[in-house]
Amino acid sequence: MGLTLYEPVIGERTANADTDLERERSLVSRYLSTLGAAIPPLLEEFAVELTLEALDRVPLRIEEDNPLSELLRNARLFAPGRILRRSPVELFERVAGSREPRAVTEIINSSRRLAEELARLVGRSIELFASRNDVVSPEELGSDENRAGFVDVFVTNLRGSEEIPEVSMELVDDMVRRALRRAPSQPG
Repeated sequence: MGLTLYEPVIGERTANADTDLERERSLVSRYLSTLGAAIPPLLEEFAVELTLEALDRVPLRIEEDNPLSELLRNARLFAPGRILRRSPVELFERVAGSREPRAVTEIINSSRRLAEELARLVGRSIELFASRNDVVSPEELGSDENRAGFVDVFVTNLRGSEEIPEVSMELVDDMVRRALRRAPSQPG
């Protein structure tokens, strides 16, 4: 059984983008809150944004013999974030045509496990880098030197996980830059 890695398309959203993104954001926030990681308060929103970015950019692994493989490709559901943004019922009815309930369940559960793993790695990377470098805000993390150092830590953690496909330094740097742009400087 081989695996197919689908490359995500950046920036696509569904017609219900606000609701879909809120569903995914809520899940990510819940995962991050259960970590027990010491993420500095001003970096909490960055942690959410980086996890969301990773969920849209880390490719989804799908068994080649999965009956939904072609349907997911046709629906442009290439990354776990794209799966998690949709309700399970929508995936089952609209994407799978009300067929293959076990395959739909497995894709959703795999996406949730990957989301949890990515949130854990984001939290651990921020906690480690922030404590070693006395970084407490997005502004401090966004300096060229700190951002490069954080990217190194995050890539090392990603590559140490069996759940995460190989990612390039350039991809991770781009994810971090995008998350920093979206994270508010001040809480609230």
